Amino acid sequence: MRTSCIPPITSTGSNRRRTPARLDGLAHVSIGRFMSEMERNRKTEDDNETWSVTKYARSDFNQKSKKEETTPYIYDTEQKINCITHTFDDYNEEGDFVITLEFSGFEFSGDTFNRIDFHNNTCCYFIPVRFQGKEACLYLTTIGDIFEYEVVSYKGSVTRFFSDEDFIPELLQTYDSSSMRVELAGNYIIITYKKNQIYGR
Repeated sequence: MRTSCIPPITSTGSNRRRTPARLDGLAHVSIGRFMSEMERNRKTEDDNETWSVTKYARSDFNQKSKKEETTPYIYDTEQKINCITHTFDDYNEEGDFVITLEFSGFEFSGDTFNRIDFHNNTCCYFIPVRFQGKEACLYLTTIGDIFEYEVVSYKGSVTRFFSDEDFIPELLQTYDSSSMRVELAGNYIIITYKKNQIYGR
């Protein structure tokens, strides 16, 4: 006798081997019963809890959250010192040699240069300045035919903020490097050298 190949029918009315059961029939009944049970339990919990007006009337409950104002961070950019130099032959009637300096990046704390005397062929002047909020000194030095200018920490510290030099061969030939004189005129520095006697008028 030949066995029938028709698959058995499940309680949900679908073929077991072909398609899964749809969520109807008993499935809907089960889910509905579960949701009803959950709703009943929630109502019981709400009835047992005492409703308080102060719970929902707190100032921090209804108040809008404040936007925090953040101060933008300002990056500390490096303050630089710059200098523009000019040289002049026969600057005046006496025929002096003149170097002019125009600095930027610091402020002068004084109005007069002080001279430092050396025993060798070196002349030096200095003046207090203020750089990056700190006291410093500007030094102008002539060593033979080399003219140096630098900004260092106050009272001869080795911390050097700025330094440069110029080679001036005239200071060993036509002009006397030991005759160096320095004057502050506004924001300009005027360095003067006299002619050597053999070249004098």
